[in-house]
Amino acid sequence: MNYNIEYEEVVLTAAKRNNIVYDESGLKPEDFYDSRNVKMWQAIGDLVGSGVVADDISITDKGVQASYVSGLDSPGAANWRYCAGKIKELAILRQYESLTLKLFDKLKGNVIIFRCSPIASSICSKIGSGTRDKVGNFKAAREDGKLSKISKPEK
Repeated sequence: MNYNIEYEEVVLTAAKRNNIVYDESGLKPEDFYDSRNVKMWQAIGDLVGSGVVADDISITDKGVQASYVSGLDSPGAANWRYCAGKIKELAILRQYESLTLKLFDKLKGNVIIFRCSPIASSICSKIGSGTRDKVGNFKAAREDGKLSKISKPEK
């Protein structure tokens, strides 16, 4: 799973309490997974950028559902820096997965090569089943019967 809604809620709660979190986190709306959180982060950014305090009322005025905004009150808000780092890391993994799947689709079953990584299992589960060979490379057999080899790139 390349997202964690709880991390997102921690950062959003912290940003509502202290708007400096928006600037210090370095996060962008597209780093969030949940569409409600994307919209809320964008609203906070718009407000902070225009010098308006981003609180429950002003965020709601930007079109974010009032019950969602007021319901966000994560007890872990003090750990927002850790959670912001994890959100960024997970966003990068989602981008990597998306690009890899697009590449795989373009290759139409031809061999795709990359080193087995934590994301590889997720990718391989989307393209079919697979096994590891004796050196730890992952061979994914697609449902259409074609074999794709995932291995260490050549230097």
